[in-house]
Amino acid sequence: MLQKLLQLNNQDKTMIAYKLLHDFLFLWMIFFVFALIADGLIAGIVSARMGLYAIALILLVNVFLIHQLRISTQIENIGKVNKKIAGLLFFIFGLLIFNSLIKLPIFLSLFILIIVFVIFYFLLKVFQEE
Repeated sequence: MLQKLLQLNNQDKTMIAYKLLHDFLFLWMIFFVFALIADGLIAGIVSARMGLYAIALILLVNVFLIHQLRISTQIENIGKVNKKIAGLLFFIFGLLIFNSLIKLPIFLSLFILIIVFVIFYFLLKVFQEE
């Protein structure tokens, strides 16, 4: 098995690395979600041992590496955005932001929530341009 990997050309090795990074990204995202849930249920159980910023940093580095490998191997991105799921995630994101601002006055919370939605809407428009 190792001899077969050593005999592969450079393009095949980068494709294998690309697919392994995708698998790692999926597993690390699941770990991140469970870490957030555990930290929310029992405060400090994860963040006392490993900062959530470190998990997020590893996710960002992984996404950057995937992006660089896709550019270097000219892999086409065939992923389609499901607008129903994106809308649902956008709504849940808004509820989470509103929940984090619950101790502020209601009008200030709504103002901040509207500003965040406007910013993300324009960012979404910028990234979807062709």
